[in-house]
Amino acid sequence: MNAIQEQVEKSNILIEHHKFELDEFSSSIDLRIETHEQNQNAAELIKDIKRRYKFIEEERRSLSDPLFQAKKQIDELYSPVLKQYLEAERIIKKGLQEFAMKEEKKRSELELRLQLQQKMRKEEELLELNEKKKNSDSLVEAEKNIISRPLPTVKAHPKIEGISFRKIWKWRVFDPDAVPSAYKILDTAKLDKMVMLARNDQDRAVIDLVPGIEFYPEISTAVRV
Repeated sequence: MNAIQEQVEKSNILIEHHKFELDEFSSSIDLRIETHEQNQNAAELIKDIKRRYKFIEEERRSLSDPLFQAKKQIDELYSPVLKQYLEAERIIKKGLQEFAMKEEKKRSELELRLQLQQKMRKEEELLELNEKKKNSDSLVEAEKNIISRPLPTVKAHPKIEGISFRKIWKWRVFDPDAVPSAYKILDTAKLDKMVMLARNDQDRAVIDLVPGIEFYPEISTAVRV
């Protein structure tokens, strides 16, 4: 059994004991707080809960921290080598992508040029045909053939086995004023700073600090043991 398995087995034994204690503890809890005596009992109870939690959390960390520390040391050993491979991959990927984009641009430009040339040839042939056409079925059929002639296409550059490319759509803002309000996200960092201002200057009408935003206090309970 390795060190990790030993820690897991030890955790299983300890946690079963804690579950048993928790079941007994939970069955004795009375959540009613209607008198001063019940309020005092609840205060003592929450202190006991805090002490139990702290003890179990320290126990958990005594088991897991050495494993995390070992993982951290292993990660630090491997990280420089892995980063160099990732950087090499990034550089080569960039070169492959740039080449693929250049080839695709050349292909699309050539295809467009050929299609424009064919379109011009079609128009010229149709003009010549219209001059000769005199209710002749054969000429009508020739006209249909010219019109239905498919536009030329150019094949994409050859693929390399194991290498593929795909388009990933992204976004960027080019006109902030034109962006609909539904797509504008509140700056929570700035609002958190305003919360501090509201807390430190409680006599002010803090609701007016930022239009449309209310700053208000919530009651939080702290327990010291």
